[in-house]
Amino acid sequence: MSPLELGVGDGGAYMGDMITSGRACLNLRDWSAGAEAFAQLGLGLPRYYVCPLCLRGFTEDQAPLLTREHVPPRALGGRRLVLTCRDCNSTAGHQIDSHAAEIERVRDFRRHKPGNSYTAHCQAEGGIGANVEAEWSADGKLSIAGVPETNAPGALDHLNAELTRRWREGRGWPTSSLSVRFRHQVSPRRASVSWLRAAYLAAFASLGYRYAFRKEVDLVRKQIQQPDICLIKSFYQEAPDATASEPAIVLLNQPHWACGLAVQMGEHLVLLPYGDDAVSYYQRLRCAGGDGTPVTFAGKALPWPERAEFRLDYALPSERALYAKIVNGGGETGNAR
Repeated sequence: MSPLELGVGDGGAYMGDMITSGRACLNLRDWSAGAEAFAQLGLGLPRYYVCPLCLRGFTEDQAPLLTREHVPPRALGGRRLVLTCRDCNSTAGHQIDSHAAEIERVRDFRRHKPGNSYTAHCQAEGGIGANVEAEWSADGKLSIAGVPETNAPGALDHLNAELTRRWREGRGWPTSSLSVRFRHQVSPRRASVSWLRAAYLAAFASLGYRYAFRKEVDLVRKQIQQPDICLIKSFYQEAPDATASEPAIVLLNQPHWACGLAVQMGEHLVLLPYGDDAVSYYQRLRCAGGDGTPVTFAGKALPWPERAEFRLDYALPSERALYAKIVNGGGETGNAR
């Protein structure tokens, strides 16, 4: 049997054929929790777990086609949080998550983060240089080891002789002599879409299908599925001062042009629409935040989900209305990171 495919552009649902394959999935508990949350929408359909990315529905027998996904990706320090289908999970790892992980790896080197080995190029005076492996220790010392198989014959000997000569002459390490290399070609655009994907999955884990099925979220999913096409801009910001901050989800109501969802994961901040047309929302963000002026966001912080919680799916109509009221500038307000 093929998975059920759902379309929610008009707020309803339709069936379509889709063939997929996968291996066994052992966590039926997560399938059951998601299927129960989906049933709260009252669409009159059998019990399905719907992948929040492609919106295909999976019966209990099709649970092996689902995987527990890390949010953020495992390479970026995330942990398993929600089920997605194997197709969506594996595609993301290949297309976008590896780009975010590689950029983060190089940033970790600049932060002197210990425990990781980095491919680098060491350059001394006179054009003498060689490829090396560099690693920071816990006490802030940098160790460098040559990699003979990646260097021309004699390159490491020449570099070592030059560095030894500098040391004996009291000149120390050559300035700006070590450059860390990416392991593969990196796309900053794909890296930012990886963080968009992680933010959307965190929002889904917190709020559930009633958020994922909102019409304004369609554009977010399309951007995730087409990372090389710039469908939306200004969804991603970096906040270097927040590197050590706990992850957070905030219903924003200040400033007025940013009302929506903010998902922060360390220094990575992603803004998602809530209750507003996505195109208008991101155009407004682009216009309002384009002058480089620091912005302070505020709203109601939600607990970071330890597992999929589906808050809106089980909320009473009055509670869902309160969420919308907060985003529209009323209700509770607290500082957002």
